[in-house]
Amino acid sequence: GRTGRDDVAIICRNTTEAVNHLAYRLRFEPGDVVATTVVEHHANLLPWGRVATRRYVECTPGGTFTVADVEAVLDAEPRPKLLAITGASNVTGWLPPIDAIIEAAHRRGIRVFVDAAQLAPHRPMPVDADFVAWSGHKMYAPFGAGVLIGPREVFEDGDPFLAGGGAVDLVDLDEVVWTDPPEREEAGSPNVLGAVALHAAIDEMTAIGWDRITEHDRALAGRLRDGLA
Repeated sequence: GRTGRDDVAIICRNTTEAVNHLAYRLRFEPGDVVATTVVEHHANLLPWGRVATRRYVECTPGGTFTVADVEAVLDAEPRPKLLAITGASNVTGWLPPIDAIIEAAHRRGIRVFVDAAQLAPHRPMPVDADFVAWSGHKMYAPFGAGVLIGPREVFEDGDPFLAGGGAVDLVDLDEVVWTDPPEREEAGSPNVLGAVALHAAIDEMTAIGWDRITEHDRALAGRLRDGLA
């Protein structure tokens, strides 16, 4: 990925909570544009509509789009403040050319959030994305733990998404001093078991190796296509 990055990993309940968390923390204005696509999961559509104006990349009848299709949406005025895009379709399993899409957005100075919920158990994460989220249960960990990753500086100022114990350095009856991220973003009792189990799932998938996982995926897809034919 890009050098010199200082990212934090925030433990959430799942991808849906992670997207809502990020939508709150980016502090958009209603007229700001978030570019997204018509193939997104509800979790990567509904939160953005609460805080900004959505602009969509359309798709073919097969549920795909090209880098050029994304670029056309990014180049329309007003320029988007963010591209929120899936790393893999939860309907067809199609993998957009995510690295090329991220590069195209960054050339235009547009940050990218990748909903990696469907991607996480099948391919490595897109390291150049500004923000990434996924759910532990997609990697065969228990339900109830997910991850939001993004630059530390995004979470250093402003109120956190959740207010409560564990997110503060000092509280009196009229004032609060929030602590540093990621703890600032993880108010309340943490899901320790979920985080430990997610770590174990990541270790197990890494040990299996992404090359073997990818080959297994392709073999299954080939058998499916042959069976349908």
